[in-house]
Formats: sequence, structure tokens, C-alpha cells
Amino acid sequence: MQAERIKLLVVEDNPADRELYRLSLLSTPGRKYELIEAENGRKGLELCRQINPDCLLLDFMMPDMTGLEFLLAARNQGGTLPCPIVMLTGISSERVAVQAMKLGATDYVAKSETVGDILDHAISAAIGKHRLQQQFEQGQIALAARERLYHTLLEAMPQLVWTSDNDGKLEHVNRRWVEYTGLTPGSHRNWQELLHPDDFERSRDLWDLAVAQHTVFEVEHRLRRASDGAYRWHLARAVPMEYEGGLVKWLGTSTDVENQKEAERALQQRQKWESIGLLAGGIAHDFNNLLVGILGGASYVADVLPPEHPTQAMLTSVMQASERAAHLTRQMLAYAGKGRFHVEPVDLAALVPQTCELIRASVPRNVDIHLDLPGDLPRVHTDSGQMQQVVMNLIFNGVEAIPENRGGSVVVRAYRSEDAGSYVVLDVQDNGSGMDDETKARIFDPFFTTKFTGRGLGLAAVQGIVRSSGGFITVDSVPGKGSTFRVFLPLAAAVAGPERTAGSRRVTAAASEGIGGTVLIIDDEQLVLEIVRVTLERAGVRVLCAPDGETGLAILREQAGGISLVLLDLGMPGMNGREVLARMRNAGFTVPVVICSGYSEQEVYRQLDSFEIAGLVSKPFTSAHLANRVKAVLDSLPVR
Repeated sequence: MQAERIKLLVVEDNPADRELYRLSLLSTPGRKYELIEAENGRKGLELCRQINPDCLLLDFMMPDMTGLEFLLAARNQGGTLPCPIVMLTGISSERVAVQAMKLGATDYVAKSETVGDILDHAISAAIGKHRLQQQFEQGQIALAARERLYHTLLEAMPQLVWTSDNDGKLEHVNRRWVEYTGLTPGSHRNWQELLHPDDFERSRDLWDLAVAQHTVFEVEHRLRRASDGAYRWHLARAVPMEYEGGLVKWLGTSTDVENQKEAERALQQRQKWESIGLLAGGIAHDFNNLLVGILGGASYVADVLPPEHPTQAMLTSVMQASERAAHLTRQMLAYAGKGRFHVEPVDLAALVPQTCELIRASVPRNVDIHLDLPGDLPRVHTDSGQMQQVVMNLIFNGVEAIPENRGGSVVVRAYRSEDAGSYVVLDVQDNGSGMDDETKARIFDPFFTTKFTGRGLGLAAVQGIVRSSGGFITVDSVPGKGSTFRVFLPLAAAVAGPERTAGSRRVTAAASEGIGGTVLIIDDEQLVLEIVRVTLERAGVRVLCAPDGETGLAILREQAGGISLVLLDLGMPGMNGREVLARMRNAGFTVPVVICSGYSEQEVYRQLDSFEIAGLVSKPFTSAHLANRVKAVLDSLPVR
């Protein structure tokens, strides 16, 4: 085994003592000493800095300085000695030994005891002790560095960080925790005191379960903010840390998820609107088909019977009731965003006063209506009739919000805004009772009302109409101070699209002479097929009926050359109208197509995309309107 090499610096003014040390150490088995000698303290200090010895033997009494003075002079900038130092003295003194040890000497040996292997043992022990001391100091430095790193990480984290005992009593927290909660570990308070009352029991039960099972604690709850007392949603997560003796501490973080919760609520609300919109659109579509049978059938019978027939009055009542039912379906389609619109540039500065004149008699005497409408207001792109319904709905909504026992006002103003794009903004503001957040979150739900039941779609239809016009609506409300509904409508020039001339011409006179030609009607509703058949056959048209797209395509393949026009329902199960039209065009059929639908012209063209059609018949329709529409389209076709 190779001998351990030790570089030893001997600072001793007595040559005889230096020789004695040499003879004693050079014969030591298992170690090989390399001795460097210095006859005084000054020389010893110089050599100590140059050769970096493994150990230093230091005489206490030297001509130029004492051993204690040497120890003071040998210290590094950090106040530590460069190597282990064994103090040697010819006079054994406990007081000197204590002073030497205080100044950093590793050991103290009397010269009279440096016999045998005593000196070697002292040097070996001093080197070992010095190494342990260095390791300890390095460990302390590393520990302090790690503590600084952990502290920096905790302060840099966006989460609220805390530690607690099993009872939830705080022990350590980061700065963000203190800033948000106002609680410091010195307060000895429980973090559960910060919880929203509605979340306390649930959070406490989960905490108790985690403590009992030593598992991860995780919960979403609301924490009170010290600055304003507001509660914000946080995701709290804590893990147990076990120490000796069964002691358990908890390291926890609380992450602010309020914005995420808001996004989730908005998504849920949007999905709810979309689901209800689909439901409303589906119901309106089916209801429109039923109204075709009622209105179309009643109008057909009224046309067939002489004007003086006693049933004409009853038929008129049926048709009037059907028109009112059709208005309800239009509201449902408006909510679904698929309502029937005649979109054109509309002057709100003229429409709003006209609407107010219509409803003036219905407004209670205790409510004043004020208008603020500039004369140079740009026109908006919407349906004037539907927008009149919006204005009426919002004004009546504001009027009903004002208590009967006190006066109030509804202010309607309009102005141009560039904040969110090119819009004209219509504000309807009341100083009524206002709404809390819970009510405000539901006002656009279908059939929701704070008044008596049975009020219809209300604000839900308003929102649908505004959306179908390419705009949006917002509401601000404070309980006891009133509400402001703000409707954003796009400028007419901002949304002008390609012109659609086909189907825009209206024919008002009933077809009194035979139309001629062959019409294929494709509709999944048997009642619609029957009404269209009897109506057009009476007008001299040969009618072919198909209850679905596949049947209609088969008839086209068989009689393509003899079919003058196709009446096509847009919303059918299985193969819808767009798919039927696509397959017709892909197969090379050029026969003109008129769409039958309760949807708006804008929605129809959106669904058809690039496919051209010859016109549109809106459901429900009277028999005269259908006959006139078919005649107008056939008359516009080139003679073959």
C-alpha cells in the first residue's frame, strides 16, 4: 500500500528541535513526510503562503514573534487559517493552550511529549480535524446558498406559498401570501379563516381527510383578499412532509384561477345559448311546417270559396291566428340567429322616434322617455321591422323596471363608436330598480323574467336579432340605480356584401291564369307537400312530390328534361337541402331551384355558400303567395 505523503512546514528557531522532529517523523511507518523548515516566524509566514503545506508545526516562542502572533498574521481574508497548525512549546501552560485554540490552532503539544509516535498522532489528528472542519464549513456555505435559492424561488413563484401544521396553523409564507391575505406566520391564525363561508365546510372536510390519510390535499375554493375583501377562486394544493418522531408539516400553494373560472362560465353560457338556439331553431322549423299546412290550407280554401261564403270569416280568423303564430316562430328563429330578415340600410334617427310614437300610449304617466339622436347618425345594416321590435322591447323593459310608486325616465340615445370597430351604438338607459349579478347573468335566457310568467322570449329574441344583424349587446346595471342596455350595430357600408338579385322581386297579384310547367317539390313534411301540390295544381302546374332528397334525385334522373323548377326544403333529416343541391349540380342538373325555408335570406345564402338559386319562398306562406312566387320565377326563365 502506498504511503500517505504529508507536506509539513516546521517553524522552529531551535535547530536541535527541528532535527528531533525530523528524526521522529521520517521513521513513521505508513506515512512519508516532506519537511520544510523555517527558523523564524516571518520566514514561516512567507513559506506558508508559497508551498501550501498539509500541516504546520509552530513553536510558541520565537525571536521575532510568538506563536499567538503568528496565528493572527497567518489568517486568510475570511479569518480562517490556511492549514491545520499544531502549537509546540517547551512550557506546558493551560492558559496558552486555550489562547492558541481560540485563535484557530488545531492542537497544542508540549515539546517534552514529542517522543515516539505522539507527534505523528497529533499531526494526523490535526489534518483529519481540519478536513472535517472544512467540509462542515463548505456544507454550511452550501446550505446557506440552498436556503437563499429556495427563498428566491418561493418569492419568484406567482402562487401563494405557505406551510402549516396539521391544524392548518401557518408557519412560513412567501411575500405574495402576505400581500394577498394580510396574514403573517406570527399571527398564528389558520388559513381556513380566509375561506368564503360557502366553501369552508367542503375545504375543511377535504383537509381533515388528507391529514388523516397523509395524502395530497387539493381543492378549489374562494380566498378573501385583504386589500378589498373580495373573494377570488384559488386552486389550493398541499403535500405532507414527514419528520423524525412522526411530526408532519404541510407545504401548500394557492393558485389564482379566477380568470379561468370566468372563462369556464363564459364558455358554459355560450354553449347553453348555442344549445337553446339549436333547440329554438329546430322547434321553429317544425312549427313553420305545421303553419304552412294551417295558413296555406286556410288561404287555399278561402281562395276556392266565393267571397260571400259564411266560412270566410272563420278562415280569416284562422289565417290571422296563423300569422300571430308565425310571429312567434320568427322570434324563436331570431333568438337562434336564423330569423327572416329584409336587411337594408336603416336610419335609427328616424326609426326610434317613430317607434316611440307607436308605444307612447302604452307608457305609464310616471315615466318620461327622452331621445338623444344626432341628425348625422350613420345608417346601420339591419332589418327595420326587427329593429323596431328591439327598440320596443328595450324601452318596455326599462319602463317596467321603474316602480309604479315613483317617477322615472328612460333615455334612448345613439352615437357612433370606433372603440370596438365601426358601429352605431344604441343606448337604452333607465333609472329603475336595477339588477344584481345573478339576475344580470340570466336576462338573455329564453322565458326568464322578473315579472309575471308567460312574457315570451323577450330579451333572448332581442339578442338573437342583434346577432343576426352582425352586432352585439351588453348591459350595465347596479341595484337601485338602474340599467343601461347598449346595442352595437355595424354600419351599413361595413357589412355590404355581394348583391343577391334572385328572389328579391315580390309578386303581389295572385296567379289568375294557368302557370304551366312541371314543378318538383322536395320536402320531408307530408303536410307541406300536400298544400304545395293542391295549390300549384289549381294554378295549372304539374306537381311531382318527393319526401326526401334521395327520392327527389331519383325523380330528377328519370324526368330531368321535363322538370321546369325544383322547390327544395333546406332543413331535412338525413340529406339536407344543401347536400341535395350539391349532388344536383355535381350530376349536371341545371334545373332552377327555389328554396323553401323559414330561415332568413342571409342565413339561407350562408348555408348554401356558393350555390346559386332562383329564389326563396319564406315559410309559412299563403297559397296565393306561393303561386305568385312560382309564376314569377318561371316567367323570368329564358324560353326553351
